[in-house]
Amino acid sequence: IKTFLVNCFEGIKNAVDSAFSWICSKLGVDSNQIKSIITDTWNNIKSIISTLLGDISRNINDCWNNIKSAIDNSVGQIFDVIKETWERIKAALQVAGMAINQLIAGDWEGAKKTIKTAIDMIKNAISDGWNKIKEIISNLGKTILTAIKNCWDNIKSYISQAIGNIKTRVVNGWNNLKSATQTAWNNVKSI
Repeated sequence: IKTFLVNCFEGIKNAVDSAFSWICSKLGVDSNQIKSIITDTWNNIKSIISTLLGDISRNINDCWNNIKSAIDNSVGQIFDVIKETWERIKAALQVAGMAINQLIAGDWEGAKKTIKTAIDMIKNAISDGWNKIKEIISNLGKTILTAIKNCWDNIKSYISQAIGNIKTRVVNGWNNLKSATQTAWNNVKSI
């Protein structure tokens, strides 16, 4: 069936091509010139669309890579903050350990102040760490949104340029076609 249909369409194409060539010859128009104009216009449009799809694909890939990089950097920063916070907590625990020596020495008031200092150090370390992590996440969100916005703006620009280029190619093709068929039109008017 496929072979039959291919043969049918090939036969129809050949018949239309022959009829087109015969009509053009009777009107005094070079059918090859018209076919060339149409083919060139179509090839230009296909090239523009191919470039558009390539630009969009590269843009999306770049956007994705930027987002992945931002996430990787943010995760690294968060681990650095956690490490820094843990170091501060360990230092606070060492301060709290000094309270044991104070208790053994009978300095209850000093031990109380030392423990309060250690607790404040731990609270501050956790609070500072949490605030830094929130800032990192907020900046990551802004970075991702900016990357997506830039990606979308680029895609819109690519599409706009492609539409403009296609319009130009079609208008040029149409003008070339009109110019090529002017002789035929004059021959038809003289009949």
